Amino acid sequence: MLPIISWSQEFDLRDDTTPPELTYFSFTPDTVDVTDSSAIIDITLGAVDDMSGMNYVRVHFVSPSDAQDYWPTVSFGGSMSDTLTTQMTIDQFSESGEWYVDYIYMNDEVGNNQYYYTSELDSMGFPTIL
Repeated sequence: MLPIISWSQEFDLRDDTTPPELTYFSFTPDTVDVTDSSAIIDITLGAVDDMSGMNYVRVHFVSPSDAQDYWPTVSFGGSMSDTLTTQMTIDQFSESGEWYVDYIYMNDEVGNNQYYYTSELDSMGFPTIL
């Protein structure tokens, strides 16, 4: 009779110290008119996480005077890698001018996080002006 050998690999989430990574970011349209009605912007975000999976990604859009802002958020539900789309509604009569992406905040399932600020997003080739 042969002995039964059992092998299992344990994964300890405490070993996950690597923050998630932004792989894609876009929004459309990049120009809106809110004088007569609100406007809807489609925001697409791609992310990867090496061990625990993605929790959520939040984008911080800010008005030219910094008086108004929006926080569209995408929940990744533990996915290791995905590209998802959400919508942001800019209210009628919102401040006119060039709004900008102040930063993108990413969080994985065990609390590792990563910020991507305007200058880094620009250098990565992602849009930052609305």
